[in-house]
Amino acid sequence: MSQSDFMECGTVLVLSDDDEVIGCSSKKESHQFTQKNQLGILHRAFSVFLYDASTQELLFAAAFE
Repeated sequence: MSQSDFMECGTVLVLSDDDEVIGCSSKKESHQFTQKNQLGILHRAFSVFLYDASTQELLFAAAFE
């Protein structure tokens, strides 16, 4: 799965300014800058990708609550 594919199907936890979970959103949507959300959507996410020298993906891990 490419990073672009992951952005399409991955989800993140949407946060309030007080760090409270208030919903969820796609990774792609949370990183899109709009007039309403000029810094994107505040969210919590952590992902690790490990590739070998030929750029083959060896490991993918994401943190979920």
